[in-house]
Amino acid sequence: MTEEPKRCSAEGTRQVEHVKLARLRQYFRDHAAIGISALALLLTVYTVLATHKQERLSALPEITFYRNLENGQFTGVYAENAGAGALAIKSYAPPNEASIKALASYNLPLQIGTIQTGFFMRPSEIFWVVRLPKGQIKAEDTKQFYADLLNVDAIFEYCSVYGECWKACSKPGDPRCREQDKVYYRVFNPTIWDNLF
Repeated sequence: MTEEPKRCSAEGTRQVEHVKLARLRQYFRDHAAIGISALALLLTVYTVLATHKQERLSALPEITFYRNLENGQFTGVYAENAGAGALAIKSYAPPNEASIKALASYNLPLQIGTIQTGFFMRPSEIFWVVRLPKGQIKAEDTKQFYADLLNVDAIFEYCSVYGECWKACSKPGDPRCREQDKVYYRVFNPTIWDNLF
């Protein structure tokens, strides 16, 4: 008689487990569509964000400054959009008067560039900050002339077509342009927001 209740108990346990398993299967059947839809939505959002980030990074502009002493018909300081995407000028501060006077002291026709807010620069397009006719600097003045070109301190604030903005200074080491203001800083030190978008 003692064996009979154990057998009933074992069968009852199996039936309870079978009912629990049936309920669990039914729950998954009822909610599988919601789970799959949510997973598909998350995958779609991730794909859109990854595509947007890739497009944004592939269209970054970057202003780079050059001092031209040997090539072309002019010598001076020019800015080039050395990036892969177009840029819009947000603001431009021309060189200070001291650097202009130093270049004007060579008694050559000095041209100072002006640029308007909103001007677009395509990749590889250049803008002369200051320029003089080439080949008219005396050999003994070349070293000082190059030092004067290094002191030309124009400042560009510019934005990509995606609305990200940076600052670039023509004078090396200018404290008005911090490391965080440069294009590559955001690429190599992204914020959480940059990683998402």
